[in-house]
Amino acid sequence: MGAYENPITVVDNQSGQIWANTISNVAKATTDYIDFTRQKNDELAKKIQDQLDWAAEYASKNQEQVYANLAKLGADSIYSKEADEVLNLVTENRIAMQNASTKEELKIAQEGFGKAQKRLQQLYSVIEMDEESKKFYGEEFDPATAGMQGGMSKSKAGTADWVAAQNVNNGFAKGQKEVYWDEEIGGYRMRFSGENIEGVIDKDARLLFGYDPGKVPGIDSMIYSTYQKAGYLDKNNQLTDSAMSNYKFTKLSDNGKYETLYTATAANRIAQNTTSQFEAQARSFFTVPEDAEDVWAIIGKGSDKQFSASELLQQGSEMQTEFVKAYAEYASKLIPNYKENNTYQTKAVSGKGGKGGTGEAKALANAEAFVVQFSENLGSFGMARNKDGIIIGNVQFDNVSTVNKGLAGLGYSLVDDGIFQDEDGNITEIKIKKNGAKGTEDFTVNAGDDPYVFFQNLLESQGLSKDLAQQIAKNLLYTGRLQRDESVTDEGQKYNQYERK
Repeated sequence: MGAYENPITVVDNQSGQIWANTISNVAKATTDYIDFTRQKNDELAKKIQDQLDWAAEYASKNQEQVYANLAKLGADSIYSKEADEVLNLVTENRIAMQNASTKEELKIAQEGFGKAQKRLQQLYSVIEMDEESKKFYGEEFDPATAGMQGGMSKSKAGTADWVAAQNVNNGFAKGQKEVYWDEEIGGYRMRFSGENIEGVIDKDARLLFGYDPGKVPGIDSMIYSTYQKAGYLDKNNQLTDSAMSNYKFTKLSDNGKYETLYTATAANRIAQNTTSQFEAQARSFFTVPEDAEDVWAIIGKGSDKQFSASELLQQGSEMQTEFVKAYAEYASKLIPNYKENNTYQTKAVSGKGGKGGTGEAKALANAEAFVVQFSENLGSFGMARNKDGIIIGNVQFDNVSTVNKGLAGLGYSLVDDGIFQDEDGNITEIKIKKNGAKGTEDFTVNAGDDPYVFFQNLLESQGLSKDLAQQIAKNLLYTGRLQRDESVTDEGQKYNQYERK
């Protein structure tokens, strides 16, 4: 590293006093020589005086121009002392060129003059980059959005030092800033220290002020664009008819007082038509590890896998597999699962349907969550939903272990001696009861039962009346074969009747 001579200057906006310095070194050296020679030769002294006058005029014009340039660039005060030093070099070498008596002396002076001029131009460039970087930091990057899509990336190695230096540079943190010439690199370096910096940050000025941490890729917009091009979302990211299945269901609100009809999206069909595109998007980040790390911070929150840039570059690695999987799962969550149709007042709370009352209303409100549990454990009872969301298959019992697992997922368990088998060992029926509920009667589930019968019995054990449990079971499990009849009214309030078709 080259010699460092500039004193530390606290970052401020006062520069007038420092800029008042002149290139007195050149003038003083020449004047001393004149005083010496005047005693011997007045004619020689006059020639030297002419040279001094020329040098002073040259230096003055250059100084005025340099200071005007510094003011125009809005330079911090720390740059003025460096500007004076460079001006001295420019003037000294220009005088040497004027007074050179041999080719060698002229060549040396010309080289020195050229280097000084380049150094001055580089100083201008550093000042300009400094001002641009402050503006860039202040306008482009919000610390509140750092690490978020469209916000400042936090994955690059140099970002931490850049942010710390810019906090001092912009006055957000107390600190010191200094500039000095480094002969080794042939350029300027910046040194920052402050309350937010441990030790010092010392970097090439051009690299520091030209640094760009980049932004986190906007993967949401990429994913939404894919859904839009496939016709599943409109330009406002609302579901289109192409995205909908034939499966409809209701949700209860206000303790069962209101019922809202929804249409589910055709999740399987959408996934089949878009997954390959999302996987391709994910792989596009493999060649840019910094971007991939930012994206992983968003999509990999549910994974135990730690991001590894080196592993990401390895074809077929676990990191690549997990990245693609997490990206596709994230994309699947951006498209809504259903579309709301209409909301109606239910008959149950009007006092003219089922048992009514507070207990049933609460049970009705809890039915929605229980539907989710039931759907999540279909496989344990030999059933599944098709691509349109309709349950297919009848109740089947594979083995005792599978049955126990499914019942546990529903919050139920087998009663003692609750397994019945035929002579071939196949389970033909089971008796179950709700866990933790005292006085709850057990009930029988037969192999081959229709899913809605099984679910209706479960709802009744939750506290719903038989009529209401039957209505909900049919609606939620067989909406694809149901028809809504909105012609029935109850005291002026529209009510929904469902008939199995």
